[in-house]
Amino acid sequence: MSSLNLSVFYTFARSGGTLINRCLSCIPGNLVLSEVNPHGSPISISYQAHKWLELLSDSEVLTFERLTYTEKISYLSQRSVCRGANLIIRDWPTLNFLDNVIPSSLLEPSLVLEQELYLNYAQLKHQAIVICRQAADIYDSLKRNFCNFENLTVEVFSERYLEYAKSIVGYKIVHYETFCTNPKDTCQNICQMLSINYDERFLEDFYKFYQCTGDNLLHHPPRGVQLKDIRPLESRVDSIYYIQAKANKNCQTADDMLGYAT
Repeated sequence: MSSLNLSVFYTFARSGGTLINRCLSCIPGNLVLSEVNPHGSPISISYQAHKWLELLSDSEVLTFERLTYTEKISYLSQRSVCRGANLIIRDWPTLNFLDNVIPSSLLEPSLVLEQELYLNYAQLKHQAIVICRQAADIYDSLKRNFCNFENLTVEVFSERYLEYAKSIVGYKIVHYETFCTNPKDTCQNICQMLSINYDERFLEDFYKFYQCTGDNLLHHPPRGVQLKDIRPLESRVDSIYYIQAKANKNCQTADDMLGYAT
């Protein structure tokens, strides 16, 4: 089995995935499946493919839903090629590394980058990069924005995030902070690495794009979602969660592995 024009970007929760998703999606010829993972998605692949990306007709949805995960991806990749478009997967790796990502789910985190595992096993050729953010900002944002992580201790988070860092360290890394400081050049670099379309007009259009999962679906969207321009957001250095993670050795090690100077 093979796939054409398939790209993946990995991004842990609260690492800028929604912003990158919106920026890439508003560029003509790029079709992003938002936060999809072999074990789940906030909004199903079939819904996104049908309603958002228009890669499935009404009559095809039920048959499509019977396919395996990799069969779905292969099918949509071929459909994208027929449209002259690039299919891009925004992975949902948090599901593989943290508990209670889906409330009441019995799924145990595998601590494995399962998107990579499934695509490689099915011989679906793809290009991949990672968008990452400093661990202290991630932990602080998780604790403040999601009630299902209210019992997530810094010890557990740091252990799991370090495992995630180990799984992605071999990929090309793009820092979310760099993207916010220099979005035009960084987005162009991302598009080159993934061999997808680039158009600098994304800077004017990204905030209008809402057909994706993430920050824009929260009841109380965080500060970045409501901005019409891309700018660095200051770390909440006085937050107890930020302070805990900043002092944690596992978080420091993960940041070092991902190219952040401590």
